[in-house]
Amino acid sequence: MAFALRALRPALRRAATAVVQQPLKLALPAALVRNTLQPARSFHSSMVAASAKADLLQAFAAELKDERENGAMEPLPNSFEDFQISTTAGSPKIEMVRTMGKHKVVVSINLNDCPMTEEEGAEEGSAEEKELGPATPQPNFRVAVAQGDKSLVFDVSSYMGELQLHRVSLQGKGAADEESYFCDAEFLDEGLFESLVSYLGECGINEGFCEFVEGFVADKEYEEYVNWLQKVPAFLK
Repeated sequence: MAFALRALRPALRRAATAVVQQPLKLALPAALVRNTLQPARSFHSSMVAASAKADLLQAFAAELKDERENGAMEPLPNSFEDFQISTTAGSPKIEMVRTMGKHKVVVSINLNDCPMTEEEGAEEGSAEEKELGPATPQPNFRVAVAQGDKSLVFDVSSYMGELQLHRVSLQGKGAADEESYFCDAEFLDEGLFESLVSYLGECGINEGFCEFVEGFVADKEYEEYVNWLQKVPAFLK
């Protein structure tokens, strides 16, 4: 019996050693294990996003306050000479229409096609600081002289009251630009070019018209900018 016990002792010691060396395993819930292993970034990211949003709202509020204190929003007229003007708050589109005998003259303007330029002041190194002057719009617009189911279409622009003719097309009613031939005004005979510009003048598209459009576009752009400053924070909140 004693021999049997002595013979069993090495086996018992090996079993005991195996139990001690075996790593302890706890049955943890899978969700707890996943959360423990996740890097601690989501909380930090949400804090950064909240901070960025607050900074953005503060910047919008400061800009809107400055515009209200220092800017001047002029009322937009609904007519100019024989042209009737239609535009809607919140839309970049402007339309001016007049009737001329059998023809209907339609001027289409989109603020998104009217870049604003700023004139530079004194050069660097001079006694005065180099500053930018007031922004001046350079409207690009379309003049369509319609009669029946066709229109003589002029793509033009204006800067400092000067009209620039870019291209001309004769379009059918409802025709897309891609389906119409446009003649590049740059390559027109000088006499033909001047005759087309004179015809535009008879339609009311002259220096006075260009100066009015530039001023109207500037006022409309400012109105839409202030409107945008109010709408974006409302969207973000």
